[in-house]
Formats: sequence, structure tokens, C-alpha cells
Amino acid sequence: MYISLQILRALAAWAIVFKHILQSYYMGQADSIFWTVIDKVGGLGVDIFFVLSGFIMAYSSAKYNGQGLTFAVNRLIRVMPIYWVYTLLLIVSLILLPTGTYLAEFQWGTFIQSIFLIPHANPNGYGNYPLLYVGWTLTYEMFFYLILAIVLFFNFKHPIYICAGILLLITALTVNIDFLGQSSLLLIEFIIGMGIFVYFNHFKAYKANYLLALGIIGTITSFVIFGYKAQHNEILIVSLCVYLFVLCEPLFKKFEIYTTPLRKLGDYSYSTYLCHVIVIGWFYAAFGQMQRSVIVDTIIVIALLLTVLALSFISYHAIEKGWKFKKLTDKLPKH
Repeated sequence: MYISLQILRALAAWAIVFKHILQSYYMGQADSIFWTVIDKVGGLGVDIFFVLSGFIMAYSSAKYNGQGLTFAVNRLIRVMPIYWVYTLLLIVSLILLPTGTYLAEFQWGTFIQSIFLIPHANPNGYGNYPLLYVGWTLTYEMFFYLILAIVLFFNFKHPIYICAGILLLITALTVNIDFLGQSSLLLIEFIIGMGIFVYFNHFKAYKANYLLALGIIGTITSFVIFGYKAQHNEILIVSLCVYLFVLCEPLFKKFEIYTTPLRKLGDYSYSTYLCHVIVIGWFYAAFGQMQRSVIVDTIIVIALLLTVLALSFISYHAIEKGWKFKKLTDKLPKH
């Protein structure tokens, strides 16, 4: 695994956590330079995840060519069980702490749709989201995995190019409709991630070009400062971020000993992503109506972050690494 991408995964996950603290604990009303920056960049974490997913799946797909069913089952096992666990935890939280800001309303019909990641209008009125609203991104992830699994099943010579072509065609045909609940343009981010992998793999460009890196940092900074709200600008920014981190992989390896905490956060990032909205709901139910001061709010936010971290740690080791399905995938038929 790339050290650089594990670090970027951690940064993306925690940017989303802070963004949702601003939205769901402070109700978007926190006024400080820190929260202003979070408001600008926090939402980019999801886009970074999509580009990273494209890169990592392209990186790992070679060993699955001709084994699309195994790839699909492995992805299902990796993504869905823990999502179901946190969906059930959210339902329990809605019953026991109903004043929490979970942006969720339980109904059996939407529960079933949420469990199977079927795009639908959430009863909360905020748009097309599952019960655990961050799960909307998993609909895109699983769709990407499905297309890639089909391509891998047929053992094509260049599966990455074919998968990218199919995703591009689907994007073009569905760009004006809510195909997966949100914009189909998000599929472009998986394509870009695969493209970045192909570029580095083909040109063997794993050499830290610091002048180029500074140029990329400057470009990203200027977009953030002067605004980037158009979706194509968001895609450009996150693509440059992933390219920058892969470009600097030799630098991260050189200082590997100092990056262990961030790499651990990268390991826990999926659990972090799923659990944090529930934890924010708990804290809002307990403290959201208190009279606020800077000191009290700081203590509460630190406690919230530590709770997310602790739950992520437990979840990663007990659930993500705890599922014992390797023998099942080993027995699947090879194409």
C-alpha cells in the first residue's frame, strides 16, 4: 500500500468529520478562521475518496483479472457488513437519543432501500440519501466495483481502460439525471484515479519533483482561496491532490517512521467515515443545547473527536479485520 495515499485517506476522512461537526453540531454557525477553512475544504474529502478508490482498484486489479466474482465478493465483504452495523447503531441511537442531529428518520421502506444502497429520497427532506446519510457514497463505490468486476470476469487484456470507457459512456448517457442519487459526473473521479495509476505505472514517475509539487500546491491553494464551487473545479483540485501525494511517495517513504500515526488513521478511515455522524448526534443530544463558550466548545469537540477515534479503532480491529471470509473467497470458481 502507498504510504502517501494512506496519509491522504486519513486527511480526507478527518476533513469530512470536521465538516460534519460544523454542519450537524454547530448548525453551520461557528465563526472562526478554522471553521471557515473547514467549510471550504471539508467537503472535498468525499471526492478524494473516489479518486483514491479508482487508483487503488487499478493498482490491485491485475491479480483479479479473470476472477471478477472473487473481486466482487471481496469488495462486498470489505464494504457492506460494517455499513450494516452502523446503520443498525444509528437506528438504536434514534430510539435512545432522538434529539441527536443524525439527519435521519426511520421508516421500514427506506430502511430496506438503505440496507441495499438503493438510491431514494430520504424522509428527512434533504435529498437522495440512505438512512445513514454518508452511505450515499457507497452507492457510487459499489457501482464502480460492479463495473470493474464484470470487466475482470471476462479477462480482458486491458481491464482498466475498458472499465474507464464504460464509466465514461454511462456518465455521458446519464449526466442530466440523478442516476445514482447524485450527479453522474462523480464517476469521472474514479476514472481519473485509474488514469493517475496508469500514468505512474507506465512512466515509472515515482520521483519527487519538488518544483512540480510546489506548482501543484500553489494551484490547489489558489482554487481554495478564490473559490471552486463548480463541480469540474472540485474534480480538478482532488485530482491534483492525489497526483501530488503519489508524486511525493518517495518523500513519505524516506520519513516513514514519522508517519505511523497518520497511516494508522488511514487504516481506520472507513470506520471513521461511517461512525462519526452518529457520534456527532450523540454529542448534540447531550450538549447541543448548552450555553456556549469557546472553552466549553473546545472541550466538547476534543471529546467528540476522541470518541470518534476510539470507536474507529475498535471498529477497525473488531469488525473490519474481524470478518473471517477468506476461505469463502478461496472456494469461489475461477473464470
